Amino acid sequence: MNFIANGSTLAAATLSGGAASFTTSTLPPGTYSITASYLGDAADSPSTSSAVSELVGLIPTTTSLGTSVTTGPSPQVILLATVLNNGAGVLPTGTVAFMSGATQIGSATLDLSGVATVTPNLSAGVNYNIVAMYSGDADHSPSTSPAVNVSGTPTLFSLGLSPSSITMATSQNATVTVNLTSNGSFADTIGLGCASLPAGVTCHFSSPSVKLTAGSSASVQLTIDTNNPLSGGSSAANTRTGSAKFSLAGLFLPLSLGFGLLFWRFRRRNARLITMAMALVLSAAMLLTTGCNSFSINTAAPGNYTVQVTGTGAGTNAQQYQNLSLDITK
Repeated sequence: MNFIANGSTLAAATLSGGAASFTTSTLPPGTYSITASYLGDAADSPSTSSAVSELVGLIPTTTSLGTSVTTGPSPQVILLATVLNNGAGVLPTGTVAFMSGATQIGSATLDLSGVATVTPNLSAGVNYNIVAMYSGDADHSPSTSPAVNVSGTPTLFSLGLSPSSITMATSQNATVTVNLTSNGSFADTIGLGCASLPAGVTCHFSSPSVKLTAGSSASVQLTIDTNNPLSGGSSAANTRTGSAKFSLAGLFLPLSLGFGLLFWRFRRRNARLITMAMALVLSAAMLLTTGCNSFSINTAAPGNYTVQVTGTGAGTNAQQYQNLSLDITK
């Protein structure tokens, strides 16, 4: 017995007591004309049933919205939307828009748990009625959360990313613009960094710190590199770039002097042995000074990640952050 939908065979099943059945949950949404076709046997002729119309709809979803406020001298409101499909089929994917009336105050992509998080730039002391609107995907229907009343908390400066989501292949890199804006009379030097970096991924800022004056704005280029196995993972902050070279110089200076003395003393009796030792030392030196550039076995694994880009005031300790959605393909 063959089960056929819109002219395509879905499956074959064996008759048992004159009946056969078939169950599937993989049909995409749409309308289907389904028939059952009996192929016949030695004693019975083939036959086909009348068509049955079947409508496969989108999986319904439920969206909820929660809020929290960060601690510290510069608190921020965090909006967290959760999209559920009541355990039916695959998890929802896509984006959630956070709306205050007709104004979109932020958007975020659902992670692997069906959660989207955004830290909007809200005006201090202003009350907002906010809803989370899930746009749906190929399998799931859209849904909107109940409205939540949120009060804007005072922020000393804002931090934004453009774009807030990037996709790249393993061993590649991409650039994001980090935008910083002083609110009111706030002035400080903001140190930049990244948190929650996956293994094999590093972030490099064109400038590790930015000086903000009252009411000013500034932009910094952030490069996300997925092929830096020796220093990737965990977190990265604003560090001095010259320290590694100084350390290597301090290491090789005494080694080179000591090797030179040994070579001068035993140059005639063990010339061949000395030559081989010199070749080994030079090879090791080249490996260290190049930083193992050809070593790429631990490049970032494909997957969806969230990198937190942070800014911290040197004098005020004011902190802001934004999440960067990172999709690494094969």
